[in-house]
This record gives sequence, C-alpha cells and structure tokens, in this order.
Amino acid sequence: MPTISVIIPIYNAEKYLRKCLDSVLGQTHRDLEVILVDDGSTDNSGQICEEYTKDQRVKLIRKKNGGAASARNIGLSVTTGDLIHFVDSDDYLELNMYEKLLKIIAEDDADFIGFSCFFEYENGEHEIYGYNDSKIRLMAANEYFESCLRKTNILMPWGYICSSKLWKNIKFPENIIFVEDAFAIIPIILNATKIVCVGIPFYHWYLCSDSISRGKITLAKISSFFLMYDYWFACSKKYGWNVDKLIINNYHGVVKNFVLLTYIRFRAFLPCSGNKKAQIKPDIRKMPTPAVAKLFCLVPYPFVAFGVKLISKICKKKHNIK
Repeated sequence: MPTISVIIPIYNAEKYLRKCLDSVLGQTHRDLEVILVDDGSTDNSGQICEEYTKDQRVKLIRKKNGGAASARNIGLSVTTGDLIHFVDSDDYLELNMYEKLLKIIAEDDADFIGFSCFFEYENGEHEIYGYNDSKIRLMAANEYFESCLRKTNILMPWGYICSSKLWKNIKFPENIIFVEDAFAIIPIILNATKIVCVGIPFYHWYLCSDSISRGKITLAKISSFFLMYDYWFACSKKYGWNVDKLIINNYHGVVKNFVLLTYIRFRAFLPCSGNKKAQIKPDIRKMPTPAVAKLFCLVPYPFVAFGVKLISKICKKKHNIK
C-alpha cells in the first residue's frame, strides 16, 4: 500500500492539537509518515507533539517561528512518502478518509484528488464546502482552478492529496505572510497527469467563534491578496484559461469580507448599555454587502492594485522592510 506523508504545521494549537493528531494517527489506512513541524510554539503544543512521537510513524521537527509557509516547506524537504497531504493543526479528519481516497486514486489511476470538507463552527453547526457531487469527476487543470474560483473545489493544500512527484521543485512562498497556499495550487495541477474530484466531505475545517476577526487586517495581508490576484491573472493569460471575470468576482468577495471584518472589529469597541464594550460576534455569512464595499468594487481592479502596491512600497521603504 502507498505511504502518505502527512505534514502538519503547528503554532500554538494546544487547544485543538490532540483531536487533530488522533484523527490522523487513527486512520484506517495505517501506512503514514506524519511530520509535525512545531513553528516556535510558545504554549504546550511542543510538549503534546513530543508525546505523540511514541508512535514510530511520527517525526517531530522544531524550528523558530517563520510562518506556515516555511513550516510546510521544511516538512516537504523531509518527506519520503508516495503521496502528500497537508493538515492544519486545528482541523481533524474522518477516520476512513485516507482509505477511501486511496481506493479512488488506485481505481482511476490518478495522481491528484480533490475532495470537499465540513466547514465547522464551534456551536456544532456545519456546512459542506467544495465539490458537492458524490460522483467521481475527471477534470483538466483549468477546470479545477476555475472550480476553485467558483468555490466548488478547494485550493488550500489540505483540500487535496497528490503524488509526491508533483511537489518536486515547488515550494510555498515564504515572503508572503497571507494566502501563501494559493500560490501552490496552479503548478501542482499543471504537473498532474490525471485530476479527479469527489464531493464527499472527509475533512473538518474548524472555525472557532472568535476566528472570524482573528488577527489584524494589515497592509501586509491586503498586499498578499493583490500579489495572489496578479499571479492568477498572469496564469490565466499565460495558459489561456480565460477566468479573469471569475478572479474579479473572487476579489469582490474579499473586498466585502474585509469591509465586514473591519466593521465587526470596530463595533466590538463601541460602548453599550452598562458602559460595557459590545461583545458582538455576528454571522458574517448572513450580513448584507455594505454600501462602501459595493462602491469600492466599482473601482477597476488595476487602480486599486496599483494604489495598494504603491502604499506598501512606501511603507516598506520607510521602515526598511525588504
């Protein structure tokens, strides 16, 4: 049976880590190489990882904090398995996930398989995200990327399993601090000889109640999005995929979310009755598109992208950031 190398970047994930690791090591497919990359955690994540090294399938790598991209790249550099899958340390898997997907890979002679997931909330609610047809579908590279833009497939690295050969000479960009995983999918699918998709949710993508507004909306994060879109536009042109309209639609969705997240964070500091700060955690899925987001989307993408890059360049020069 083929061995799957499972790479798990870890940073301060003690609250969720055991559930994640139990779901990986408890797989009905036992031929695994589980690579834990502790990215400089300051909580008990490192100690928890150490406990799981009693399982001979587990390798633990400790490094200084450098972000998810560098952790994934280090994991890639030591893999020996036939297939590679990434798992986020706050997520978990159905226990038969690898067994079922390997069966499909073998039957269809595929070297890449995409699958759907449960988008899971802390209150127990969930929705299925990604490809929603239980029938196995064969896709070309451009079809798969287009489906990612339509959100009927998943571009994050935990949303697919592929041959380790497809990762040869491919790395996650470490100079991009946000959405860095969106840069890997295109060279991977271009390298693939046979892409299949199945709409069975095996993966639980966990969103805790405060993660909607987790982290600051920084210029660096916004700049990362524009670098991603520029890359996507370039690929669309280079390979003749003609998906520019879908990329713009995706961009408009991000604009809406940035505006909503800014609004949520602002509301959290507004005074309410009893002079207490408002503890507001609205459901972003049900919130209407703000007027400011609609107006912002009327501005052509090239003008916005140029403005963000110019401001980013000025800020980097001012603070001597390379």
